[in-house]
Amino acid sequence: MDMITKNNIYEEHLGAWLHAHNDKKARGEIIRHICFVAHVHPKSVARSFRRIQMRRRGEKEG
Repeated sequence: MDMITKNNIYEEHLGAWLHAHNDKKARGEIIRHICFVAHVHPKSVARSFRRIQMRRRGEKEG
């Protein structure tokens, strides 16, 4: 799985992540789902969501 595919997974779940801001159980479910699908470490999920939020629209990563 390449980074573009992983970023698509994160972008797909970003709305649910932001909506579950104070809901630890919902965020845990999102983290477990992404870890299962993308084969990433749970701690990297929050960092990846933060990176996607801070990125400007239309800008390419890298």
